[in-house]
Amino acid sequence: MLEKADMVAGPYCTKLLAGLGAEVIKIEAVGTGDKARTAPPFLDGVPHPERSGLFAYLNTDKLSITLNLKTETGRHILERLIQETDIFVAAHQSGTMEELGIEYRRLSQINPRLIMTSITPFGMTGPYKDYKGSDLIANSTGGLAIITPLNAEDPEKPPLKPGGHFADFFIGVIAAGASLAAVAQRRLSGTGQHIDLSQQEAIAYIILWPIMYYNAERHIVRRTDAPRMAPRHLIPCKDGHVWIQIIQPGEAEWQRFCQWASDADWATNELFKVEVSRAQYWDALKPLLSDWAMSRTKEDFVKASHDYHLTFEPLNPIEEVVNHRHLAARDFFVEIEHPEIGKVKYPGPPYKLSQTPWQVTRAAPRLGEHNEEIYVKRLGFSHQELVQMRAGGVI
Repeated sequence: MLEKADMVAGPYCTKLLAGLGAEVIKIEAVGTGDKARTAPPFLDGVPHPERSGLFAYLNTDKLSITLNLKTETGRHILERLIQETDIFVAAHQSGTMEELGIEYRRLSQINPRLIMTSITPFGMTGPYKDYKGSDLIANSTGGLAIITPLNAEDPEKPPLKPGGHFADFFIGVIAAGASLAAVAQRRLSGTGQHIDLSQQEAIAYIILWPIMYYNAERHIVRRTDAPRMAPRHLIPCKDGHVWIQIIQPGEAEWQRFCQWASDADWATNELFKVEVSRAQYWDALKPLLSDWAMSRTKEDFVKASHDYHLTFEPLNPIEEVVNHRHLAARDFFVEIEHPEIGKVKYPGPPYKLSQTPWQVTRAAPRLGEHNEEIYVKRLGFSHQELVQMRAGGVI
């Protein structure tokens, strides 16, 4: 598998597949490498291309080569690599690969079994195909930012982008799944195909709730909408916040909640006995529920969720996530020894396959670490040719 991608989306796609056993050769820009090498956090807070935590996480189990695809020799080398490649993952602005003369149509002539997975901001067709994009733009144009945060109380506050690289990571997951589907199809047809992924569409794909309301009722869901179902909110408690969601059809769930909260006046208030009324009078119920919750801890809510079959989830700060006993029991976090960073704990995959376990076998590569292995040992270049290519800016 070949990867030509910077930052998050493409590298996360190949990271997932590398963890399942795929060999990934990462093509990086000569001299600078993946842009993620310049992204924090850095070891001891000192920027260094081999000490980026983001790069180190996204590029485990990969081989790194440097290659200048703007040179004729660089493109020739890529074509030689493509001859033996199953999947080529390229995350780029639309038109970039075409300008270099390495679009799928040409590469498939070199290797008809090639699967090329292209990740672009808006896809490779349509009026926005040449527009540039980012995680922020994908969340905005895909419709997620306008409904974030859910149940906002102040209509004057602007929409929010989900934290981190949400759209980048999400399309990386979709790209990995689509690539595997194409592999399955190739087993039947014997030929590869081009996968055209749009970050905007990846976000629009998951916001079913507001799209459903618009298509069914022409109702435009906004962050400040009065909830039609309540409670479905983040509520403060004694040691943080907890998400309370009592919205199952019928009143059995609310009755179980009131059974646990039998000491609260609101639990027996006729005004809150039915779902429609709770939503209508949520402004009255919320402060009562919040005051009552302040005498209970997040762990109290977790226990009640189990004992009374209710939907309560604590809002866990990052330090609690990293040290969560359930995640520890499932061996979710993995420790990886990196030659520049040392031993660091990283998130593992959110799945466990009984027959093909995901695992990390090597830390993220240093820039061009595997040039000799790929160019000399596999492609047959001599060491002298390697020196010449390096001097000429090809690698």
